[in-house]
Order: sequence, then structure tokens, then C-alpha cells
Amino acid sequence: MKIENEIITNHLREILDEKHIPLKYFVKQAVIYGLSRATVYKVAAHRHCKMSEEVSHGLVELLNVPHDTLITWSQNMDTYFDDDLRGFTPKNLEILSKEMAEAGISLHYQVYSRNDSMNVTTRYAQNHRMFLDGNFRICTDGLPELWLTGFDVFNNRIDTTATELKSFHSQLLKRVIKFAEKVGMYKVVYTVFQDDDSRYRCISTGQNLQICKELGFKVNTRHGASDFQRNFEKILIKN
Repeated sequence: MKIENEIITNHLREILDEKHIPLKYFVKQAVIYGLSRATVYKVAAHRHCKMSEEVSHGLVELLNVPHDTLITWSQNMDTYFDDDLRGFTPKNLEILSKEMAEAGISLHYQVYSRNDSMNVTTRYAQNHRMFLDGNFRICTDGLPELWLTGFDVFNNRIDTTATELKSFHSQLLKRVIKFAEKVGMYKVVYTVFQDDDSRYRCISTGQNLQICKELGFKVNTRHGASDFQRNFEKILIKN
């Protein structure tokens, strides 16, 4: 079953009531304007009725109101309780693989804990200039959240620059965020470890914090920080 991510609501009846315009009279005016009588009645009768851009534009012109007054969008919360979204199912892993393929890498997954957790590594990591090694977890105690408890980019070449590592790390994190949006996650929680591993010249803690800022992550104050790690979160649901 496909679930739409957003619900579109039209406020035609409310606007007509506020303006004290009888529906029958408004329909006559709409027909003169060029709209279908049946379409206008349908929009008035069904708040979530889909309409073409031509119809919505005509109604806005006739009502003399902004478009956002006539039509509003809200998140379909059923998306976040769809059983198909829970866990790293083959379907969801296929979505993640496609996202990462656009970044030029293929991933190997080791799924465990009833599909709620998995280790992620770049396939044939030793053959790549840079590779990803991470641990992902889906928390479904409430609205589903994607937790990145490990998300490290490692370097196989001594001539790789810090800028290249940061750019690659940021690109992969963006792909994971897109994956989370596509499968209906409410938010992404990203754990940043505050120690620099110089053995592989991974990105520094400062670069990681900069990436978080650039991608719209905020400090998660509900999960305690320590001298060794800090949690960031990015809300994906639209207001």
C-alpha cells in the first residue's frame, strides 16, 4: 500500500463562510470564469480533493485570497506508522544502495537485531581511496528515527587531503539523509565522536561539527553528551 507523504487540504468552504458567499452563487461565478460546475462542487464537498493548478488558480482569483489561504499542506502521520518502514528490509536497503550508488560507492550490509540494526561498510573497501564504515539503527519506540551510531570515513591513501575527506563524508551523509526521507523517518540522529584518529587521517572533530551545521543538524540535548561524543539530530518532518 502506497502512503502519500503529505495531505493537501483546501479551505474553500471555510473561506466562503467567512465571506458570507453562498456556495450556489459562487459556483455560478466560477462557471462564468471558466471552471467546471462539477469540479467546484467536488472541491467544496471534499477537503482533501486533488485539483489541477488551473482550478486552484481560478479559485484563488475568484476568492481574492492568497494561494496558501486556499490550500495548505500537512504531514501525513500515517507515513510514520507504516509497518513497511520499520527495519532495514530488502526494499529499504535497495533504496539506500541506489542513493549511495549516485555517490559512486557500493555498500555491504550486515543486518541484525530483527532488522533494526546493521553494520555498513564500503564493498571492497581496500580497493578504494576512501571508504565508509558505520553502524545504523532504526528506533521505533515512537515515530521512527534513524540513528547513525557510527559513521566514519577512512582513508587508504597518504595523498588524500583533509578537504577531500570532508567533502566525501558530507556527500555520503547527505545521501543517508535522503534515504531517511524516502523511507519515512521522522528524524536522523547522528553521533559525533570527539576524538581524532590520526592513523587514517579521518576528518577532524571540527570538520565533523561543521558538516553537521551545514546539513542542518542541531545538538540533541535530550541524550547526554560526554567528553567523547555528542549527538546531533535533523528533523525531517515538515512543519
